[in-house]
Amino acid sequence: MPDRREVATSGPQLPFLRDVRMFPRPFCMIPCTFFGIGDNRPLDGTLPMTNLGATIVITGELTSSEDVTVDGRIDGLLLVRDAAVTIGERAQIQADVRGARVVVRGLVNGAISASERIELTNTATVDGSLSANRVVLADGAQFNGRIDMDQRTIAARVAQYKSTQA
Repeated sequence: MPDRREVATSGPQLPFLRDVRMFPRPFCMIPCTFFGIGDNRPLDGTLPMTNLGATIVITGELTSSEDVTVDGRIDGLLLVRDAAVTIGERAQIQADVRGARVVVRGLVNGAISASERIELTNTATVDGSLSANRVVLADGAQFNGRIDMDQRTIAARVAQYKSTQA
């Protein structure tokens, strides 16, 4: 992959974007289609990420195939296929959460299911069940529910989840 300077100069010659390294990191998240590369990946080559701010309220189902960070409120269902879910410290989730990797820093009322790993940080408050191959509870995390680390149960839930996505 070319370095940032090559990417920035391979498209239209815009004098203010000749060297994107001089800008703070958020400016490097310009979609590459702007530079004529053809996909919406950030300049650093990472996968796209969706950030839901603290003032966002979603009632219903949220489905994504890219990493999602939630700092707002979700009432319903949060499904993230083959990507990470991060529940921020200010988030209030009244929903079932499913993803490959789930990190909880805020409040979740509902079941959390992950195909790889669930992590509750010291600021997390979870009232519901956890189902994953690996579960990490940090000192200070508040958890009320049950933990299922049985491979067969997790495989069945992952298969059920994937069948609803097809």
